[in-house]
Amino acid sequence: MRKVYLFGEINNERAEKFIAQLHELFEESGEPVTIYINSCGGSVTDALAIYDVLRAAPCDIHIVGLGKVHSSAITILLAADRTRRASYPNTEFMSHDISWKSDGPRAFLKDRVDQLERTVKQLLRIYTRDTDICEAQARQLFFTDMADHYFCPEEALDMGFVSQIIAGDVAVGATVTNMPVVESPVAQDESSAVNSSQEA
Repeated sequence: MRKVYLFGEINNERAEKFIAQLHELFEESGEPVTIYINSCGGSVTDALAIYDVLRAAPCDIHIVGLGKVHSSAITILLAADRTRRASYPNTEFMSHDISWKSDGPRAFLKDRVDQLERTVKQLLRIYTRDTDICEAQARQLFFTDMADHYFCPEEALDMGFVSQIIAGDVAVGATVTNMPVVESPVAQDESSAVNSSQEA
């Protein structure tokens, strides 16, 4: 099983390296790829870039959340089909409204606000594409205030964000026949967090 890790803040530099890494894997073979995510989130636009690449992948993509899957990291998690999304039992999920800080002329600020609203609509489509929540529920849960909304793996399972909770040899949740057996990733430092771990 080919594995790749997305740890740490999602930003332009990390997204560039991660996408390049994915393209290398895609060119190597059509074998499935399992992505482990442990991220506090970060740039929405960079997360959407990774999401688009994963949705267009020429092979099966499996995504496993561990540690924390916060903010825009949830967007990336949802790039895989629901039957290929899983979580370890102690993973912490968190989502909140998007934010943006800037100043400038009124016309510029209005354009930025309009763009933020378009981004919210994009995220709502992603949050509801392959989950059990509707647009109204997603908006109420994640886009009505600036609060951080935390939920546990069991709640993520109930909402359809994942289809399995991996606990040792037991997978709790929907019966899934195509989810690969996953192993705990080896701890990595920040500099190597986006490097794939493949057997020769």
